[in-house]
Amino acid sequence: MSEQLNFNSDAETHQQKRRFRFRLYFAYGFVLLLFAFLIARMAHLQWINYERYHGLAEGNRISVETIAPTRGKIFDRNHVLLADNQPVFTLSMIRENMDDIHAFELALMNLLDQTKPEKIEKYFKKFRKWNRAKSYSLPFSLTEEQAARFSVMSYQFPGVTLTARLKRVYPHKSSAVHALGYVGRINMKELKKLDESVYRGTQIIGKSGIERFYESRLHGYPVVQQIETNARGRILRKLET
Repeated sequence: MSEQLNFNSDAETHQQKRRFRFRLYFAYGFVLLLFAFLIARMAHLQWINYERYHGLAEGNRISVETIAPTRGKIFDRNHVLLADNQPVFTLSMIRENMDDIHAFELALMNLLDQTKPEKIEKYFKKFRKWNRAKSYSLPFSLTEEQAARFSVMSYQFPGVTLTARLKRVYPHKSSAVHALGYVGRINMKELKKLDESVYRGTQIIGKSGIERFYESRLHGYPVVQQIETNARGRILRKLET
């Protein structure tokens, strides 16, 4: 009787050990599967989706800027300059990137030594209704001195960009003016016919005379450049062209 009890006790103990080992192995297996899943997920994110997430991350700080070509000069047969380009400086603003619009408005009035501040107020009234994410260019140019003064204090006004562009000038207006023609802003009708890749960043086009007839040769081709910006849209550095 005693031997039978011992046998039953040993059998029960053996079964308990088997159940314990089974549960232990099951737990080990579950943990291993969990680790395998986590490792596979990390590999998926790091390797397979690298390009996607890398692109998204780069998009937060890398943007593409198109530099309009310099319009060609026009000379006569005696190499006298008839049409040239003169540098002018303009300011553009993006509302969502600006800290204090009113502060910049006052600073601009002081910079321009405005005797009629109502003109500036009119421009800024329109700007405050402008799309927050779109650039708004002020419809006047700065002198070289004013541009230099603004450059010194530009760090105070995020969202405001000083841009240098070229204005078409004719040194000898009285001679051959009709033959030369003139340039003007691209209108909607012209825009529909133009090659966007060639005229991206360009605002003017030949309207008549030589300026229009030789438009394709005078216009040139734009340059696409990558720039690095911070969260406020301020340019940090130029990467490549």
